Amino acid sequence: MQPQEHIVDTAITETQESTGTVTATEFQSQVEQRVAVTTTAMQDQFGDAADELIGNVTVTMSSWKQSMDDLVGPDSVGDTEEEGAAAYVEIASKKKVTSKRATDLHVEDRPYWERVRIHEEVHQNDQATDYNAQTVTYLDESDQMQEVTVVGDLTEWQPITVANQPDSDLTPDYIVHRENGNTIAEIAGEGAVTSTLASGDVESLQQTIIEKQHDQMVELVLSGEQNLTY
Repeated sequence: MQPQEHIVDTAITETQESTGTVTATEFQSQVEQRVAVTTTAMQDQFGDAADELIGNVTVTMSSWKQSMDDLVGPDSVGDTEEEGAAAYVEIASKKKVTSKRATDLHVEDRPYWERVRIHEEVHQNDQATDYNAQTVTYLDESDQMQEVTVVGDLTEWQPITVANQPDSDLTPDYIVHRENGNTIAEIAGEGAVTSTLASGDVESLQQTIIEKQHDQMVELVLSGEQNLTY
């Protein structure tokens, strides 16, 4: 690690360790303050001989801030691992919080963190805060009634799909969310699902599913095998 990188990296690490959940702007400001203390001391001690290194520190800081802006955006950073997530969005406030690992000087597995950003921005920008029903039901290929959750299956299916996240990004529960969301999208159409998630009108999505499965339901009722209740 180059001297200028060591100076910036130390300031970042100290800020990560000393802060809880703070805005991205506040986090960067605290890093800048720590770097300024170091560069001022260098200037006082070495005078003009420190100019080149200080200039390199400035360039490194600028590059780091751009990297952080790209991965975190204007929201907040915090210890999201305590919530069991790399990042999360508070449903009511739409406040996004990203792990402080995304503020590292050299972020490991940058493509992963880019997918995390896209995932959370879907929650933040493309989904409602309230839904008029919490589940939808459908008939599976075995003519059995199945149920999927809105907050969970469908709300996670959308950002996983938009971010094109592989299995390696996902916990087993999130893989199930994606599979269940895929099933509903295949029946009702992706547009119907995403429209529902934006509007909160789950009842309309349920009606669409009923309409799409009308022939299957009629055949099942006529066969006398099952009484259907949605």
